[in-house]
Amino acid sequence: MKPFLRIIAAFAALAIVGSIMSATGSAQAAPAAPSERATTPALVAKAERDAQRAVRCFRKCFGAVSMSRDQAWGGYINTPTRKGAIQRAHKRCKSLSNYPGQCRKLGWVRNGCMAVAIKTNSQGWITSWATGYANRKAVANRKAKKRNGGGKIRASICTAN
Repeated sequence: MKPFLRIIAAFAALAIVGSIMSATGSAQAAPAAPSERATTPALVAKAERDAQRAVRCFRKCFGAVSMSRDQAWGGYINTPTRKGAIQRAHKRCKSLSNYPGQCRKLGWVRNGCMAVAIKTNSQGWITSWATGYANRKAVANRKAKKRNGGGKIRASICTAN
């Protein structure tokens, strides 16, 4: 049964990528600006990668967020394992932060959305944070802000399922 579902998911991913490619490759459209032409292949490649990741985590899609005290954050979505999502998010945080040793794993989500609300001091350092979880990004953002007593949303992710 699993191979059959994977094949269906792969066809669905190909259909999505095909519709993106046909929409960007229309002969009747006006010529694109030079900056748009340069990014079109990159956007198609990103859509293909996202579709492939979504196929890999057909039933259980995990995502995670890791953040440093200087507000650098790493998020990763659509991995088939919780451990993989956490490790990749933490690695991304370390690569983006000026203080890689200060990255903390804030949370993970399976088949849903996660948001992180923060409050900062006058120097820009994080003084408090809270996470919110829901099936929709807007609801997760609202829950995170409520749990933190206000502040701003610094990170928000949603998995494919």
